Amino acid sequence: MAHTEVVRTRIERELKADATAVLEEMGMTISQAIRMMLVQVVQTKELPFAVKAPSLNARARKVVEEEHLNPTGKEHESADAFFRDLGI
Repeated sequence: MAHTEVVRTRIERELKADATAVLEEMGMTISQAIRMMLVQVVQTKELPFAVKAPSLNARARKVVEEEHLNPTGKEHESADAFFRDLGI
């Protein structure tokens, strides 16, 4: 299959240099690594690495736990909307 599409992204110079050095040690280019990742995304329908949400601070965790124990029945379109409604 011919490679006809171009994917571009802006990243920090240091990140590119560090990634290039590591990938060269593995015998591949950044383009090859990105293509491998995209093939995995298509084949598995998920990212080939774990993605985790940032941890909640203590106050936000307490509010979420209280809402879980005593639900108000309100629905929110996003976590940000939920936290805004709670005054966080």
